[in-house]
Amino acid sequence: MGSNHRTNSESWDVTEPATPPAYLLGKIVARISTEKEIAAAKRKTAYFLLALTGSVAVFSAALFSLWGSLIESEIIKLFSVFVSDPGASFANWQDSALFLLESLPVAHLAIFLVALLAVLHSLKYLAKYTSNAFSLSRSVKTIN
Repeated sequence: MGSNHRTNSESWDVTEPATPPAYLLGKIVARISTEKEIAAAKRKTAYFLLALTGSVAVFSAALFSLWGSLIESEIIKLFSVFVSDPGASFANWQDSALFLLESLPVAHLAIFLVALLAVLHSLKYLAKYTSNAFSLSRSVKTIN
């Protein structure tokens, strides 16, 4: 029979060990480093997703706090007075501006802005590391 399989009488012993191709070690090392980068990017993505969740929670609390303090300080009514009578407001703009600034809830506004910056910062890094993880995993699939 002219088949390619061995019979019991043929020996499986090979005198020389098989040598891998020269490029194989480089491919293995490159794949391992790419997998490490993907794992790090996924970890960072999970971290910033958690940070985004927390910062959105703080942002919503700060927004409600700012809204309540704006209503309490009646600054919305002051704006309506300035809009309804702009001539008097512009005639006494220094006093009007100081009165507005004095009634502005600065602490709540600062907390709101810090929470907004935290949300934006988390979004920025979440987008960065998510796209990094996807681009790295796409490049791994093309390696043969």
